[in-house]
Amino acid sequence: DTKGSYVERLVAPDGDHLLEGHIHHLAPGAGSLQDIAHHGEEVGYVVEGKFRLFVCVEAFELKAGDSFNFRSEISHHYVNHGKGFARILWVSTPGRQVARPGQRKTKRIK
Repeated sequence: DTKGSYVERLVAPDGDHLLEGHIHHLAPGAGSLQDIAHHGEEVGYVVEGKFRLFVCVEAFELKAGDSFNFRSEISHHYVNHGKGFARILWVSTPGRQVARPGQRKTKRIK
């Protein structure tokens, strides 16, 4: 069950910014349901809990206090595999998703 998950915007999505900032509040089992890829770069910091970040073919187990960064053109997705909520500060270059044949839709996190 992913009830209670949502994304808190730190920057207005008006197209006038070089960066996007969010705090992802992820319930156990919540995350993206697809590989995401777009132009730019991403950086994040795990504020609370733990989650698994997949970048290309590598899986990274991240917990509170860990940080990450990668080029956004590399396919990536994530999931909270823990038993409690995870909060991740996530900053990225605003991007237009790169379409991939047969790609699944993103699960909307509210």
